[in-house]
Amino acid sequence: MSPATNLCPARCCSTPCPSGTSEVCRRSAVATKTLPTTDELTQFSIDDELRNIQPPGDNLAGFDEFGFLAEVYRFCEATTVLDLGCGWGRLASAFPADRYFGVDINPAAVSRASALDPDRRFEHVAFEDPLPERDLCFASSVLLHVDDHNVLDLADRMTRSFRKLLIVEIMVRRIREQIGHQVPAYCRDRRDYEQLFKSFEVRFEIRKSYEWYKDQGLELSYVLFTR
Repeated sequence: MSPATNLCPARCCSTPCPSGTSEVCRRSAVATKTLPTTDELTQFSIDDELRNIQPPGDNLAGFDEFGFLAEVYRFCEATTVLDLGCGWGRLASAFPADRYFGVDINPAAVSRASALDPDRRFEHVAFEDPLPERDLCFASSVLLHVDDHNVLDLADRMTRSFRKLLIVEIMVRRIREQIGHQVPAYCRDRRDYEQLFKSFEVRFEIRKSYEWYKDQGLELSYVLFTR
């Protein structure tokens, strides 16, 4: 069945697929966009250098983001953590150095992370590479940059590699068209992630007002999936 067959006219996974086939709904793509290949996703990250992962300020959150994340990590009760899409390691210090492993598809970001924080392990990986197995996968504003087709394979690999998933991002699907023209952005609701990670249960969700998005009335969601 091609991705264009029986596309759900409602936004994918946000309502039941009219065909009654949830898998069809789950695999429907954004019809108005040309889906990028994994090579194109990687090339965007490289060409963009660090522009979209280098915050234009010291305290965009308006709260102690590192201390708060460290507290959330303690609630996760994880032995080890993989920082998926770690970038230049901006949030790495929230995790114990001996339990942390950061990976990213951008070699320049990984090089900078290693230089800034030699006590933690960072590694460059390809999009299709097997994910290193750890207790917890931490993904902060990462999955929203992966389109609705490629995210299926990534979600399957995450399901096989981790017992717990901590997804942190703005979980508001309606804004994807607002920001999608600036960078590849496929914002999703929590329900979308519940469909992607069906074998997991939501342990908790914490929403925090984020200063950078305050004018837009958006909050940052911290959602822990466990099984």
